[in-house]
Amino acid sequence: YVFVRKSTFKLPQDISTPIILIGPGTGISPMRAFIQERESQDPEKRGDAILFFGCRRETEDFIYREELLEAVNTGVLTKLHTAFSRQQATKVYVQQLLKREASTVWSYVAEKRAHIYVCGGTQMGKDTQHALEEIVQEYGNLNKSEAHDYVENLTKTKRYIQELWSA
Repeated sequence: YVFVRKSTFKLPQDISTPIILIGPGTGISPMRAFIQERESQDPEKRGDAILFFGCRRETEDFIYREELLEAVNTGVLTKLHTAFSRQQATKVYVQQLLKREASTVWSYVAEKRAHIYVCGGTQMGKDTQHALEEIVQEYGNLNKSEAHDYVENLTKTKRYIQELWSA
C-alpha cells in the first residue's frame, strides 16, 4: 500500500522567524526546498536558518554538499551541522549534533521562537524528539514531564513539525 497525505511543512508566515531544519538522508529534500524558498526572500528580513544534516559517508552520500555550502556562504543558511554516521568508529547522528548544540538550540526555541522541522525515518524522529526534550529539560530547568509537555505545545502551535516514515 501507498499512503499519500498533504504535507504539513510550511515556512512561518513571518520570514524573520528563525528555522531549525533536521533532515538526514532523503529527509534533506523538503529542507532543500525551504532553503531555495529562503534564497528568494529579502536577506535583510529573513530569519536565521540552521540545518542539521546526516548521511553515512561524506564522500559517498553528501550529494548536495556544494549546494548547502553555497547556502552557508551566501547567508541563506546561518549554520550547517553535518553527521556522517559510518565515517568513524563511533556512529554520529543528527540527534547527537542537536544535543551538542543544545545551548544554541534552546536559545533559538525559547528566546527567538524558532520553528523546527524534522524529516526522515521514524526512529530518527523519535530520537530527535527525545534529544529536544532533554535540551528543554536541562536548559528550561523543567522536569521530564514538563519538558515533554513543552515539546508537545511546540507541536500544537506548529513550531515543531515532523514528517516521518518507516524504514
